[in-house]
Amino acid sequence: MENNIRYHAQVVSDLSKACTLHPAQVQIAKAIFIDGKKRVFAEAGRKTGKTTIIPYCGYRQCMMKSGSIVYIVAPFFKQAKELLWADRRITHFLPEEIAKKYKIELNNSEMRVSFGNGSFIKLLGSDNTEAGRGVNPDMVIFDEGKDINEEFFSGMEPNIAAKNGILMMVGTPPPTFDNLFCKLSDEIKNDPSDGAYFNFPTWVNPHISRDWLKKQKQRLIDR
Repeated sequence: MENNIRYHAQVVSDLSKACTLHPAQVQIAKAIFIDGKKRVFAEAGRKTGKTTIIPYCGYRQCMMKSGSIVYIVAPFFKQAKELLWADRRITHFLPEEIAKKYKIELNNSEMRVSFGNGSFIKLLGSDNTEAGRGVNPDMVIFDEGKDINEEFFSGMEPNIAAKNGILMMVGTPPPTFDNLFCKLSDEIKNDPSDGAYFNFPTWVNPHISRDWLKKQKQRLIDR
């Protein structure tokens, strides 16, 4: 059933009831789910919609493929708990009737979203450098990539390869180039065969006022 185009179309339709992706977000989803890219890197300005595309991709992976293991990794465990779990961005991404359809259950103690088809999304913090070892995920999404612990990434990266999984990293650029964020983006720029690199400024989000951005830019220049 899951290899059926109609089933995939239904999943996308159900996700559309949770959110409508703007064109930049669509490009990220297309790179992963249509073009089959395994390394997707999005360098994005603030308020470009990162907190929407992250759960969207995690949910879509789990809904489309039974038994999928998806990890969403924030730089710090406390950050994952407070900014992604407690404020319901991950736990209540889908409308209630759609969540029931996919038999979604929440485990607050483990910060895990489980699906009726055996898939799950689990939140981690990269400050626990051992948390990424020993698991073989189908997808790993790194939020705020410039602050991800490089030791954690080194432990997780080989495990992604075990299932030929998907590595996705999003975030704003760091102040220096000697950073995991820059190293990975350069790798994908130099070899885009299995990856996709995106650079999205804040104005790609149509919900952000262009007039406000123009004024804010001038304010920052003046400062």
